[in-house]
Amino acid sequence: MTLTAPTSTSQAVDTAVFGSAVAGSVADPFDPVQADDWVASVDAQHTGQLHLGFLAAVIAIAAALGIAVHGSLAGRFTLSETGSFSLASLFALHQNLWAVSIAMPLWIAVATLVVPGQIGATRTAFPRLGNLAMWGWFFGTAILVVSTFVDDGPQTLSLLNALPWSDAITEAPRAVDLALGAIMLITAATLAGAINLVATILTERAAGQKLSTLRPFSWSVLVTMSFAIITTPVFLAGTFLVYLDQHFGGQVFSSGIGANRVWVHAIWLFGRPEAVLLAIPAVGAVADVFVSRIGRPLIGGATANYLIAAAAATSLTTWAGREILATSVTPPYGRMWTAVVIVPLFLLLLVIAGSAKGGLKPDASLLPALGVILAIGAGVGLTLAIVAAPNDNVKNALNAQIGLPNLLVFGLVLLGAVAVLTEHASHAYGWSLNKGGMTLVALSMIGGVLLSGAGLAAGAFSTGTAAHDGALLGKALIAGGAVLLISTVLGSAGKRSVDSTLSEGSH
Repeated sequence: MTLTAPTSTSQAVDTAVFGSAVAGSVADPFDPVQADDWVASVDAQHTGQLHLGFLAAVIAIAAALGIAVHGSLAGRFTLSETGSFSLASLFALHQNLWAVSIAMPLWIAVATLVVPGQIGATRTAFPRLGNLAMWGWFFGTAILVVSTFVDDGPQTLSLLNALPWSDAITEAPRAVDLALGAIMLITAATLAGAINLVATILTERAAGQKLSTLRPFSWSVLVTMSFAIITTPVFLAGTFLVYLDQHFGGQVFSSGIGANRVWVHAIWLFGRPEAVLLAIPAVGAVADVFVSRIGRPLIGGATANYLIAAAAATSLTTWAGREILATSVTPPYGRMWTAVVIVPLFLLLLVIAGSAKGGLKPDASLLPALGVILAIGAGVGLTLAIVAAPNDNVKNALNAQIGLPNLLVFGLVLLGAVAVLTEHASHAYGWSLNKGGMTLVALSMIGGVLLSGAGLAAGAFSTGTAAHDGALLGKALIAGGAVLLISTVLGSAGKRSVDSTLSEGSH
C-alpha cells in the first residue's frame, strides 16, 4: 500500500503547507502565501537552492577577504588597522569561513539538491530538519562575520591555527565568545544536515535499490556524512571546551602537551579526519561525472564504492598523529599514517581511467572533474617535493601550511561541487544551466584553486612575495567564479521563465 500526503482543495494552502512538490506549482517568492515555501520549505530543491545561493555569496566574501590579506602581504596595498579592524582579524575570519561555513556545508547543499534524484526519492527523510539546518548555518555565519568587528578588539581565533590561542581572552573576550558561539551553531547545523542526508539515503531510496548500486556521488555522500556524524561531535565538544576556557578565564589551553594535543585533534582542522574526509565527495563527483560521460557503470561493479568507503575509513588515521603534527611543514599530508588515504583514492582513479578507455561524451562537467584530478596530482607532487627537500631549501613553511589545504581540501570541495552541479543541473534546478556560463565558472575555479593552492604551496621554496601575488589572483578568480555561478543560475532561470511565458502565449 502506498501512502500519499493529503492535500486540500486550495492550491495556495497546499503550497504553503506541503511545498510546491506536492502542490504541483512553482513557488513565487513575491506571493505572501507561497513565500513561506522558501522560508520554511519541505521541498529539498528549494532548501538546497537557497542554501547554495547563500553559499556562493559567502564564498565570494571569503575570497574577497583572501584578496585583502594576500594583497597586503604582497605589498600591493596597505590596510589601515584601527580598533577591531586588523589584518589578523580579517585573516582569521577568512580561514574560519572556509573551515566551518563553506567546506562541509557546501557538500550538504549540493547533496540536498542532487542525491534525492539519484536515489529515486521524492523528498528527504527529515525535510524540516534540513530546512532548520540551512537557517542555523545562515545565522551562525552571520554572527561569525559580526564577531570580527565587535568593538572590544579584533577577533583572531582561527580554527586553522595549529596551536591554542591562550591569549585570545585578553584581546577580545566578547568577540571570541561570539565567534565560538557562531562556530558551535554552524557545527550543530552541519551535523543536522548530515543526519538528514544519511537518513534519506538509507530510508527514502527507491524500492529494491541496494546500497552497493548507488551512484558514486550518492555513495560518497553517504560514507562522508556517516563519518562526519562520528567526528563532528568531537569538534563540537572541543569548541565548547574552548568557550568555557575563554569565557570563564580557565587555563585548559594555556600550556602543556596535553592541551596542545586536545587542540590539535579536537579543534584544529588539519589534525581531525575532516582534513581528508572533505575530499572524498570530490572524488565521488569525478566518478559520477565519468559514469554519465561513459554511459555505463565503472568497471569492477561496486569496487569504486568500496574504495570510496576505504578512503573515508582511513581518514580516521588522522587522529593517530601526535602533537608534532602541528609543526609539520605539510600537515597532515606529509605523515606516513595519513598517506594511506591516498592508496584507495589512487586505485579509484585507476578504475575511472580504465573505465574511460572507450571514450567520453564531451560535456562541460568534464572540465571541473579533470580539475579535481589535476589538483590532487599537484597537491601530492608538491607534498612529496617539500618532504623530500633539504630543510635549507624550505624557506617559507607557512606558505606550504596555507597553500596545501587550499589545494587539497577547499579547492577539491569547490571543483567537485561545480562538477556535480554542472552534470546534474537539470534535476537540481528543474532547468539546464547555460553550458558556456558553467564552463567559465569551471575555468575560473580551476585557475583560482591552482594559483591560491599550488602557487602558494610552491612559495615554500622562496622568500619573495610572488606566492602571495599568485594567491591574490587565485582568490580573485574564485570570487569571480562564485559571482559567475550566481549569474549563470539566475540567467538560466530568467531565460526559462521567458521561454515558458512565450510558450504559453503561443497557445
